[in-house]
Amino acid sequence: LVCKMGKEDGSKGKGEGEFICPWGVVVTADSAHVIIADTYNNRLQLLTLTVSGEGTKAALAFVRFIGVGQMKRPRGLALRSVGGRETVLVAEYGNHQVSEWAMDGTKVRTVYGTGKKGSGDGELNTPTDVTVLPASGHIAIADYMNHRVVIVDGETGSFLRAFGSVGEEKDGQFDGPSAIAADAHDHLLVLDGDTDRLQVFGAADGRHLCSRTDLGIKGSMNDKGLEWRAE
Repeated sequence: LVCKMGKEDGSKGKGEGEFICPWGVVVTADSAHVIIADTYNNRLQLLTLTVSGEGTKAALAFVRFIGVGQMKRPRGLALRSVGGRETVLVAEYGNHQVSEWAMDGTKVRTVYGTGKKGSGDGELNTPTDVTVLPASGHIAIADYMNHRVVIVDGETGSFLRAFGSVGEEKDGQFDGPSAIAADAHDHLLVLDGDTDRLQVFGAADGRHLCSRTDLGIKGSMNDKGLEWRAE
């Protein structure tokens, strides 16, 4: 253990640097800040990250809350970079939307979702994760209770396509997609919340490319997460 943030005994809390069900986490491109989805406190926490030159010591320090009084059940996070400025995308499970926030804590926009659950274009039902497709700049959303992936234009938030249907065995079916990540070629990796499957798709057309069912990941969506790391 190099460092930690939260109450010393691991219990929940509402103060600065304290959490109730921390969920998503991202690190800014310069590695200077960490952003955490503090789910049941209905907020994000922005922290500084300082690591010693030899990498053996680190420190986290509270900077600010983001979204207090505006967010509801933030879960998956993703960073978006436009014109050299980084923002954070938030899958708001309780608000049925994906929102975008500046690092100073101001809301940039609601990217997608009406704030009420639904299954039509422009609607989400308890989204759990979000990612940015690096090749196209589009945004992909794990739409948990609609058992699908929704892809929208990164600039306008306009609906582009959706794929997936409810089911537990066939390719392209989901039983609660809970985590999503993209590689450099706009392939989407989607982790199912309630089945032992990781599926890979082409984001351009939603074409199923492969599935893995031997990863030992079956269980509650509460312990799922994905992040792509390029080698």
